[in-house]
Amino acid sequence: MYKERLELPSTDSTMLAVASEQSAVEGEDLTLAIVDEMGFTDREVFEATLLSLKRAGSKLVGIGTPSTPRMRDKSPFYSLVQSARAGDESVSLVEYGAPHDAAIDDWDAIRAANPAMGDFLDEATVKAQM
Repeated sequence: MYKERLELPSTDSTMLAVASEQSAVEGEDLTLAIVDEMGFTDREVFEATLLSLKRAGSKLVGIGTPSTPRMRDKSPFYSLVQSARAGDESVSLVEYGAPHDAAIDDWDAIRAANPAMGDFLDEATVKAQM
């Protein structure tokens, strides 16, 4: 273990945390890319990451909340969600959300929409934010 990376010599594997910048991923040879806050990642960064998946079976996992309207032209996330909802088999979507008609204080719906509740998402904190 190092400050900026994890290495597993037995498989010649390295896990790096890099800045969300196009130059940080261009030319890499990734087998797994995990992009957090995908809804706020610029399209150029996403495309550079996608192009760095050169091996058969390589995957990109995007995690995040939907883009704000201001970011929808800059981030590919909303387009990917729409594609997955429309049945595009090249995109796999796991989506959590409350029913549209749920009351703001319906804790069953809130828990269903937040699978991290009780793990790293504290219910008291969520209540305080309401």
